Amino acid sequence: MRISYKLTLLFLIFVILIQSAHFFFLYSGLYNQRIEEEVQVAFDRAKNYRDMLEDSYNQETIDFIMRLEKHPSNILILMDDNHKLIHSSNELLFEHLEIANEMMIERNCPDNYQDEILLREPYFVFLSPLISNNSFQGCIIMITDMEHIHLVADKFKTYFMMVAVVTAFLFLITIYVLSQFISLPLTRMNEAAKQLRLGNYQVKLNMHRDDELGELASSIQSLSNNLEKVQRERSEFLASISHELRTPLTYLRGYADVAQRKISEEEREKYLKIIHEESKRLTTLVENLFDLAQADRHQLTIQKECVNIGSLSANILQKFELVARERGIMIEFQSADDVFVNVDPLRFGQVIMNVVDNAIKYSPNQSKIIFSIKQVNTKVIISVQDFGQGIPDDQITNVFERFYRVDLSRARETGGTGLGLAITKEIVDLHHATINISSTLGIGTTVTIELESEIHEKSSNR
Repeated sequence: MRISYKLTLLFLIFVILIQSAHFFFLYSGLYNQRIEEEVQVAFDRAKNYRDMLEDSYNQETIDFIMRLEKHPSNILILMDDNHKLIHSSNELLFEHLEIANEMMIERNCPDNYQDEILLREPYFVFLSPLISNNSFQGCIIMITDMEHIHLVADKFKTYFMMVAVVTAFLFLITIYVLSQFISLPLTRMNEAAKQLRLGNYQVKLNMHRDDELGELASSIQSLSNNLEKVQRERSEFLASISHELRTPLTYLRGYADVAQRKISEEEREKYLKIIHEESKRLTTLVENLFDLAQADRHQLTIQKECVNIGSLSANILQKFELVARERGIMIEFQSADDVFVNVDPLRFGQVIMNVVDNAIKYSPNQSKIIFSIKQVNTKVIISVQDFGQGIPDDQITNVFERFYRVDLSRARETGGTGLGLAITKEIVDLHHATINISSTLGIGTTVTIELESEIHEKSSNR
């Protein structure tokens, strides 16, 4: 059953229960009020008749009273002290006389008589002693038939039923409209969820509501956008990794085939060197992919220790001296003495290597790279500045994405895989540090890493 029908049915049952309770109490109240009014009127008339007889107890007064009381629902009975009928306003039925006798017998002495209102279904009975000239003369009894009150109550009941049916019908329409107002967005979101389950992530809900349904729709839309992005990135990742693996494997296979032929030793050495370089590149690619996989599973861990960042950086820069010298690139190292940070020396060394490697790859020959370390208050700032071609402003935010390269035409020439800065960002984040890139086309690029100094961390721990 659809939720709109369930909501309509539940609300209808709820409304019917409330209406039934409301009409029951209203009907009971009106019914009882009507009975009280009728009884009170009969009671007042009977007392008036009693007062008239007590003032003037004679046949003329009795006849006058009996002529006055000709209401079809009321019977006025006058009985003497011996329980004998003196007069009645209307023709008596046997049950009327039986009720009057029972009430007189129950009160067998004058001392027991007092004004009373009793219920003898289907009648209300009013009994009052009649005392004239200081002597007990008998009783005046007013019997009120409740049938006309029941008729009025039946009319009330009919009206209530009609009102209940009309109200229930109007409530049914209103509730159905409201349930549709609630269920239609849910139906659309359910269809969107089905599309997501089937792998169609291009879902557009276009729901603008300032309530819980709007928040749910926004969450589903965000989920759809994220899944679409993940699917797109996955496709791009698979395409990139396929390309990155295919290229070195093609080189390895091709040059291995050539090396097996009858060629000179000089040519064989050349091809073996290419095979060695491509195998190193393939190994680096696999290692980088492994690091990223660990980062995605939150398994990329670091072991921090107090490190002299100047000494660590100097040792790493020595590994680039030969490559830089071959291209005429001078690496200028600027560092304050004894700058200590709390880092994982292996992983943070990987960060420095990736940043410096990128700076060398994208620097022109006969240029300079400035590597500086500064301590500003509680911060240690590491910056690597090159004077290469720079990065366009609209691409700076993308350089930390996997397999992203600013200049694809130079990818083979520089040997980059597009994973170095992605891994660098993951490692920097693990150290609770920040990395930023600023660049100007035609002037160069500066990579800045900012982290807490060891002195500040020690004082904070205290």
